[in-house]
Order: sequence, then C-alpha cells, then structure tokens
Amino acid sequence: MTRRGASLVRPPAGEGQSKGRGGVHRHSFWTISLLLICGVRVQSQSEDPGLFGEAAWISSTAVNAASPSFSGPPSDDYADVGSGESGKGGGAGATSSAYGPLIPGAGTVCQRHRYLPPRAYEMLADSHTRQLGLYSPGDRSRLLAALQRYAEGGNLTIAVAGGSVAAGQGAVDAPAFPYWIERILRDQLPGAEVLPAEDPDPALDPSGQGQGLAEGEHGGDSGADSGTRRLAARSTKDSRWRVVVNNGGVPGTTSQYMSSCHNVHVPQRADVVILEYAINDGQVAYPVMNNEVRRAYERLIRKLLRYPRRPAVVLFHTFRWFWSLSEQGRFYSGADREHAEFGSYYHLPQLSVKACCYHLMLQGRPGFQVHRPRAAPGGKRYREPGVDEQLKGKVWFYDVAHPDGNTGHRVMGELAAQLILDAHAMVAAGHRLSAAEAARVEAPLPPPMLESNLESAADRCFVGPSLTKALLDAQGFEWVNEGKNPKLPKWGYVASQPGAVLRLKLATATSAGTEEERGMNVSMQLGFLHSYEHMGRAAVSCEDGCACDPWVLDGHTEVRNSQTLLSAFPVTQASECVVRVEVLQNTSSGGHKVKLTGLMVSDDPYATGFTNTNGFYNWLTEATGTDGVVDARAGRRRQLAALLAAEREEEEEGRVEEGRVEEGLQAGLRGGAAGKDAGPGWGLA
Repeated sequence: MTRRGASLVRPPAGEGQSKGRGGVHRHSFWTISLLLICGVRVQSQSEDPGLFGEAAWISSTAVNAASPSFSGPPSDDYADVGSGESGKGGGAGATSSAYGPLIPGAGTVCQRHRYLPPRAYEMLADSHTRQLGLYSPGDRSRLLAALQRYAEGGNLTIAVAGGSVAAGQGAVDAPAFPYWIERILRDQLPGAEVLPAEDPDPALDPSGQGQGLAEGEHGGDSGADSGTRRLAARSTKDSRWRVVVNNGGVPGTTSQYMSSCHNVHVPQRADVVILEYAINDGQVAYPVMNNEVRRAYERLIRKLLRYPRRPAVVLFHTFRWFWSLSEQGRFYSGADREHAEFGSYYHLPQLSVKACCYHLMLQGRPGFQVHRPRAAPGGKRYREPGVDEQLKGKVWFYDVAHPDGNTGHRVMGELAAQLILDAHAMVAAGHRLSAAEAARVEAPLPPPMLESNLESAADRCFVGPSLTKALLDAQGFEWVNEGKNPKLPKWGYVASQPGAVLRLKLATATSAGTEEERGMNVSMQLGFLHSYEHMGRAAVSCEDGCACDPWVLDGHTEVRNSQTLLSAFPVTQASECVVRVEVLQNTSSGGHKVKLTGLMVSDDPYATGFTNTNGFYNWLTEATGTDGVVDARAGRRRQLAALLAAEREEEEEGRVEEGRVEEGLQAGLRGGAAGKDAGPGWGLA
C-alpha cells in the first residue's frame, strides 16, 4: 500500500467530486474503454458518491488471478473540474445498470478496478486540449514496457534533455514543466511513494505494490480506508519516490551539444526521455535536413534509443510566439516540422504546444494569452502597480522566449504526464506486452535517415564525477571534492606542485560522415578552474594515436572571481586518444594549483566548440549531481545555497556593523559625560 492511489477507497459523501455540467462526470477514451472491457457493474447507492455522480460507485471482479493486483487511475479526466454545480447523481450512467465486455472473454483481463476521486492535482488544460497536444502517438511499445515494469514494482525514471525551456527559464514563481510532470505523476500513479520497510502498518507493502483491496490483513473497504488515513497523517520524510524526473536541460545549447554530452545529462536508468529542442535548434534554411544541426539531432535520438532500458524517446515540440516586434505568432516557426520527420521515421511519440494551444492563444483564453508576456525584454517583471497581478496566471509566456511556470510550463507538464498516464491506463486494464511489441522494443535500429549519420557508441563527454572514467594515470594529481556542501560537490583532479602529470584517454573517432569527413579534425575541450589565487599553468599535449598542437593552460585571472571554463582545441580522430597535462614551473600568480574538471569531444567534424556564454560550463559543473549526471535541481540547489550563504554573510556583517555603531554610541556618551565642560563627546561629534 502507498499513500496515494493504492488504497482504492470510496470517498466520503460530498468529498473529492469531479463533475461536469449537471453533476455528470466526463471521462476519457481510456476510462470508457476500461469500463466496457472489464464488465463493470454500476450500482446506485445514494449515500455513496463515485465516478458518475453522487449516486454510484464502480467495482468489478474477474476470474483471472494473474491479472494486476492493484488498480490505477484512468488517464484523463480524474483531474478535470467541470463548470457545473454538483448534481444529485442524475444523468447517464447514474441509474443501476450492468455492462458486459465488448469483446468475449475480455472480462478476464481485470481482477479488480476501483478508482479514487480526483487527487490533489487539478489539470489546467481540459481533456480536449491535452488530447490535441498528442501530435503523434508513435509506437507505444517502449512506453508500455516502461509502465509495465512500473506496475510490477519497478521505478519510473523520466529524463528531460533540452535547452532553456527544459532547464526552467521562465519558471520564476512556479515549477518548470519537468517538475510539473513529476508532481502530476506522483499524484496520479498508484504506488508512486514507498514508505520505509520497517513501517509497522501491515496494510503497507514495503515493495511499493498495492496488496489488493481485500487481500491485506486490514482487508475490506474499512480496513483500506483506515490504512489510508493513517498513511496520509504520517510524515513522509523517510519515504522514497518510485517516480523520478531528472532534468538535464542546459540553457543556450542545441541538440549538437547534447548529442556529444548525453551521457552526463541522461541517466542510464531512464525509462522515458523527453527531448525539447524545437526552439533552440531553430530553422536551418540550407541544406534542408542534411545539415550539422539536424544530423546531430538524429544521432542524439539514436544514442538514446540504445540506452540499457530501451527507453521511450518522446519529442516535445515547444513554441515561441514572440520573435520580433514585426513577427509574432508565426505558426510555422521553429524546428518542429523537421524534427517531426525524425519522429515519423523512428516511430516516436510526439507532443506539440502549437497543436494543443495555438488557437487558444489566438482566442485569448486565460492561461494561454499572448498579448504580452509577464516580463519586459530584459527579463524583469513589470513593476507598474497591478500589472503583474493582471498578467500572472493569464498569459502563457513569462518573457518573450520562455513560458511562465504558472501557465505555459504547467500545461506542457500536463501534456507529457497525460501521455504516460494513458499508457498506464492500458497496463492497469490488464494489457501486457505481446511478443510482437517486445520484439519491437529490442529490435535493432533502422539505418540513419540522413546518409552516413551513424552514432558513436563511445562516451564523448566527461564532466564532474564521470571524468574519472577517462583517467589513464595520475602522478601528483588527486581526485578532490572542494565543495563545502557534501550534496553539492565540486570534484576535479587537483595538483599543486610543478611536474605533476595527468593522462586522460577517450575516443575521438566519429562514426558519422563520409570517409573524407572521418579523416577531419574534431573539436576537443578541456575544462579547468579559472581563479584569482594560487593558480598555475599546465602544458597540454596529445599522444598515443591522436595529434594536436601543444598549448598552455593558465588558471590565473586578475578578476576576483572563480569559474570553471572550457578551452577548445582541434585534435585528430582516433579510436584511442591520450591527452597529457603537466603542471609547469613558471606561473603568473606565484602558485601552481591546477584543477581539471572535464573533457569532451564533438562527434561531428563540422561542430564548433561549446561556448562559455553566460557561464555555461560553470553552470554545467555546478549542476552535476553526486551520481555524475547533470540535473537542473542540483544547480538550483547550489544557487540557493550561495544566496543563503550571502544572506548570512550580510546578516553577520550587519550585526558587526550594528555592534560597531553601538560601541561608538556608548563611547560617545561616555566621552560626552566625561568632557561636557570641554566640548562634545568624541563618539557623537
């Protein structure tokens, strides 16, 4: 049993109703299908509210003991709130009726299905809007496999990779869409939260699986109900979540960067990967499709499809309304049309902001309005009296490029969550992967859509803890965490004596391109600490299979600021390339400290080095978690920790200054009292 979803109790009268006009509930396709397939009996009980108004509740019993022993919510309208007032159970389906399955024998697929009323989350977008947001369902085999693993007790890990929208820009006073996904799924999926194994309540299954309404020691409606009340009342600080979202979005980057560095942004355990690059990848006029940006996007898709758990890769086509004063609301802006070609070729599920919401934007529907963003072009909210209050919760965009966390980000989260909840509804209804579906999950990838665009199988990006995977040998360098907070590490190879040598090995050869292109140089980048105290210089060179021009790294800066930077240099392609770094005797600071934090190489000879715009690499290293995978939450935690430390420092300085003023006042008063005949006190003068 778990806190949400697994107890399957009928609500007390008058609580948790989800009604449409006249008290009649609206239901999704999956809900109605589930009722028909499972042979549901609807019983009229005026004192017991349920799905069809205040007069009904749903139960079913099947003969197949091998079917799921838990129940899950239907995917769609259990979070919708209708506009009508609550009725008295009237309307279709409120009277006593019995339904048989549409397909003979289909009633055996369900063991027991009883659904809770709406939970804490209420959808902002209605069911029709969410349905329109499904641009293409693609092949659901991988998605169903992920939800089947979840139903059998496994975790559900959702990874998000993208640009500034994915990273959360615009989500200033409400969550970014990856965290809306997490919140909705944790609220709606049964068994999302698991309590400690030592929990004394026998109604709770430590594995996270529901034990069935009448199977536990507390069996029956009253037992499950009381178990739920106990569970809701207790602290969840020691519980863990089976639904986890890892946000690997990086502001200001395209799919070119992610194609090289996916391994430090997308955890290997991912079950679902959502890509958001329709804005950042932009429109490339010529050559159509077969250009460096689109080629990188396809290689990224292929790499992710080969991850260990064969994740479902979902393309999320975001949308930008404001491009310039003269160009607003252009429907065909962005890269989504060409990205959709890859989605069709690889049969990937696709979600689209334009498909769901463009016409609502034109109509000026609250929550979707685009007459102006909340923030001025500089990114700060309008400060005129009452302006922000009028815009918050009504406009889609926070600034000219990014959706608002209260509206745009939230609806995007709902679209993605809906896709997953619909797949879960099928699994909850008894669907199990067929042999054909299982074969499609494990099938080899088709040839690349773009000619000679094969993906590299080797990791090409080593940042933070993953840098240790590239180590060949170290003499005088040590692997050191210089972070003050153990949850916010700052790992790197550090040396402080001249003559220290570090050798790192990785593959620089690419699989993509023609034979001539595979003979071209690629761009390698070395990450290092750039600071104002005790920093030294190091000679960088290449050996054992690859070649590059030697150069000198200088970690010293006169500016009183510490940042991790990237320095790019061309290198020849090789299956094994060794980069050698040696600390030099000469120094511009008097010190010899050298700290290396990352090494990466492009997988396309035409790709340029990743820039340090807006402290990109510094942010990247700070957002790397303890497991070596970048998560925007880690970066945000570090930012908050820095802000808190600054506030504490200011408070301390304020207390010191306050003490000094008090001392001056006291001294002045003493001086004035002692020398009132000789003039004013020194402390007050």
